[in-house]
Amino acid sequence: MLKISKLDKLYGENHVLKGISSEFKEKGIYGIIGQNGSGKSTLFRCICQLEKYTGEISHTDFSEIRNNIGFLPTEPYFYPKLTGKEYLTFFHKISNSKSSIKEYNKVFNLPMNEYVENYSTGMKKKIAFFGILLQNKPIYILDEPFNGLDLDSVIIFKKIIEQLK
Repeated sequence: MLKISKLDKLYGENHVLKGISSEFKEKGIYGIIGQNGSGKSTLFRCICQLEKYTGEISHTDFSEIRNNIGFLPTEPYFYPKLTGKEYLTFFHKISNSKSSIKEYNKVFNLPMNEYVENYSTGMKKKIAFFGILLQNKPIYILDEPFNGLDLDSVIIFKKIIEQLK
C-alpha cells in the first residue's frame, strides 16, 4: 500500500500542496482529478521522489519508492536524434525485460527507425508509455495519459491499464 501523510509542497511563497494524506491499495486503478494548476502533477512528482517536499510518502512492501515506480509525465522528454528503437532498447536493457519490443509494437505500431523528436504528440505518448511498461514496475503513475491520443489509442491504453491492475 502506498501511503501519503501530511504532504506539503511549496514553491517559494506558493503553497501548492497542503497537508495531503491518502492511501492507495495494491491492484487498484486510481484517478486524481482537479482543475489545471491545482497540483496534480506536483503530487505525482513528489510521489516519484522527483520533488522535495515535507510530510511522508511510504510503501508497505519496499523502502525505496523511486525505483519501484514507472512514471509517465504529461509531456515526456526525449533526447534529440534518438530513434524509437534506440529509446526502447535502452529501457529494455536496463530493466532486463523479457518482453519483446516487436510484440509490443504490434499494438502501438510506431515508426521505430524515425527520430522520436519527429513523432506526433500521440506517438510520443505511446513510446513513453511503452518505455515504462518495459520496466515492469509494481506501481505506475500516469499523468494525463490520454492527452494527445486518438480514440483508438485511448481504448488500447485503457485495456493495458486494466491488465496492469
